[in-house]
Amino acid sequence: MTVWVGSRRRVANSLKSDKNPFWAKLGARSTARRRSLPLKYALRGSTRQINSGRVFLGHPHRQAIEITMEFSVRPNPNVPYNIAHRDEDFLVVEKPARIVTQPGLKHEHDSLLNGIFCEYGKLLQNMGADRGWGLLHRLDKDTSGLVIVALRPQAYDKLRAQFVERKIRKTYWAIVDGLPKPAQAVIQKPIAEVVGRRKRAVIRQDGKPSITAYKILQTASGVSLIEARPKTGRLHQIRIHMCEVGNPVLGETIYLGKSQPPNVVRLCLHAAELKFLHPITNQGLTVRAPWPKDLRKTLTRFGLDEPRFG
Repeated sequence: MTVWVGSRRRVANSLKSDKNPFWAKLGARSTARRRSLPLKYALRGSTRQINSGRVFLGHPHRQAIEITMEFSVRPNPNVPYNIAHRDEDFLVVEKPARIVTQPGLKHEHDSLLNGIFCEYGKLLQNMGADRGWGLLHRLDKDTSGLVIVALRPQAYDKLRAQFVERKIRKTYWAIVDGLPKPAQAVIQKPIAEVVGRRKRAVIRQDGKPSITAYKILQTASGVSLIEARPKTGRLHQIRIHMCEVGNPVLGETIYLGKSQPPNVVRLCLHAAELKFLHPITNQGLTVRAPWPKDLRKTLTRFGLDEPRFG
């Protein structure tokens, strides 16, 4: 993006505005003090206000100043995702499996958030690190499904309050090994996080209260298709809870307690539905993501039908 804005001196003076928070750090709260500062300080201050690529300040027939800007999260157009819901306040996006939700070790530039920054970088940058650049929750790398991303601070704060108050209803689909008994139940096992080479969840009495409700939708060929509704949001909650009752999610590699059928393409866990209140209008919303294409053959292999929303 290229922007031409007046002459060099005119641009510098406009940048020496009391609306630029950079000047407080230089003790330049008065207009006279700001205008007395060297031009380089004006330009340095301006870079805190510009969030889009390469920007040229000046007139095309006069001397121009080139400033290269970078977001806090590097945009990556090669990260795939689908938009399930979009308005001016927030997005609900569908994350594919094998993509991490946010940048981290070994995934600084290929996360879901890197991809979303391509189109919504300016809005997300303005959300700031304290609001997680708009990201309200995460999915495991190997889990597919819905993720909410706020585009405005007010929307983030109100959606975050719904998460804290457990007012957001999350529904997952999973294929698990065996036949869970009973066919419908609530698992209440405290979960603690253990940090090592990678974060792991463990069932431990000093862990945080963790609740997962499930019910069997179908059974065939020694496996079951279940619907799971986590009431809390702990690390790997559904995965470790289902392992604990002896019915691990197919494709489990971290908490696997016994052998599973071969040739499972990935973790058979999908975040299918979110129900919550719109953060601004307060109207009820239901956002859905159908069974993912990469797991359709797995259903067929075991003789299961594709799950449908009730």
